[in-house]
Amino acid sequence: MSGAVLSAGLVYETRMAVGWRVLPSPLDADYTARLNDSNELFLRSLNTLEEVPCGRFEVGETGGDLQPELERLYIKLNLLMELVGHVLSRQLGMPPRADVHLGRAGMAWRGPRQPPQCGTDLVVDLYVQPRYPRPLELPGRTTAVRDGWVELEFLGLNEAIEEGLQRLIFRHHRRDVATRRRPASRSRDHIPGHAPCQDH
Repeated sequence: MSGAVLSAGLVYETRMAVGWRVLPSPLDADYTARLNDSNELFLRSLNTLEEVPCGRFEVGETGGDLQPELERLYIKLNLLMELVGHVLSRQLGMPPRADVHLGRAGMAWRGPRQPPQCGTDLVVDLYVQPRYPRPLELPGRTTAVRDGWVELEFLGLNEAIEEGLQRLIFRHHRRDVATRRRPASRSRDHIPGHAPCQDH
């Protein structure tokens, strides 16, 4: 789905758990500030964890022996977070997965739940990383509802949240590009000395 809120900048297209709740009253400054503080902390933590690939630890000229150990700790930490996230997601009851197009200024989603009406103020719970079953809580107003898709314009996000979303979107865009550039899987090649399988 393409709309005004997704017309500028990169868009991250994926499937993820999405929940939403209608706001009983217009957004006020205190509630918006609490959401921004919580989202900013989560995005900062998420971006930091996901932007530290193995083999890229800075340990200084005399710390070469530490790098393998740091990489092992990093892998163990990721595994632990995956296990904890799996347990928590089963206990908490994640919302259903939906098709999601995420941009800096808004998003669109299509899921099994009955969509809200156009012009509704709500908060979307967006589970951007399955390993961390804690959602981004993004306030906004629906600007279009058609063919099962709901388009939402974000409201009240501060600059830090917008920049955090931009980093998240760009990181996934870069991964998608790298994946498409990878050579064809070697699994398609037959083992030397053996004839490839043929359909009859």
